[in-house]
Amino acid sequence: MVSGASTVPAISGAVVDAYAAQFGRPDTVDTTIAPANSFDPGLATTRSILGTLGRPLGGAGKAAGGRIHVWQGLQRRELPGLGGRWLSRCDVPDLELLPVRYPGLDDVRVYAALEVGAFHLGLWGLSWLARAGLLRRPERLAGPLLAVKRRLAFLGSDRGGMTVILEGRDEDGRPRRLTWHLVAGSDHGPYIPATPAVMVARKLLSGELARRGAMPCLGLFTLDELVEEIADLDISAGTA
Repeated sequence: MVSGASTVPAISGAVVDAYAAQFGRPDTVDTTIAPANSFDPGLATTRSILGTLGRPLGGAGKAAGGRIHVWQGLQRRELPGLGGRWLSRCDVPDLELLPVRYPGLDDVRVYAALEVGAFHLGLWGLSWLARAGLLRRPERLAGPLLAVKRRLAFLGSDRGGMTVILEGRDEDGRPRRLTWHLVAGSDHGPYIPATPAVMVARKLLSGELARRGAMPCLGLFTLDELVEEIADLDISAGTA
């Protein structure tokens, strides 16, 4: 049983695995998932997202000055190949798993970045209502909000992607920062979260993957293998 065979922690973890050796010790991993507005998350996914609004982050999501809550920590950032987007913190397995895999990590941050600013800021506002206890079950809004998003699909584009930023020091103790980014066009973004499961299934069928049992999807494929798997799609990836 392999959990998390998706964008996080499978792909984000493969990126860290690929570049961690360039650091004497990576201090920070900063991941952003930025879907295209054309992506239709479906009702179950929308409920799952809304159900976390305003909840405290666990693991490496704890801040020195107090708790950080889901869909807060709002900031504006330029994403490679995607332009400016609003970002908010989200709760994913990376917060628990990466500090165990890389004990020297001081901070793990994961953000979501919706393409349409009004949608993103709307969820940010709802997170405050949920945090204050004024909106006790935000997941009940999934149907109406998803219907609005579908009607306004024309506001966005078919381009989405993700970034993973590693910061730390190299072997000589000098500060080092590396940014890996992926950009998907032609509505090929939904292939990204689906690809890790396909890769793991193929490795199991071929006998290449000998590990058995229950485990998170970390270290089961390399970043090079992922890039090869998506080579026939309108998806580009690299470092900046």
